Amino acid sequence: CSSEDLPLLADAERFVYQGLKRHQWGIRVRLEQERIAWDTASVALQAAIAPSQSR
Repeated sequence: CSSEDLPLLADAERFVYQGLKRHQWGIRVRLEQERIAWDTASVALQAAIAPSQSR
């Protein structure tokens, strides 16, 4: 499937599709799309980047 076969993609989506096809970010990179509430994502991201209390 080429990007020409996907006329409904936005430019940004087409860029990502082409990058995945060219292995721009690694071989067999999986792209998954899920709907996650921003407040849930924000809490998880803040916890992931917060300095550890055990150090």
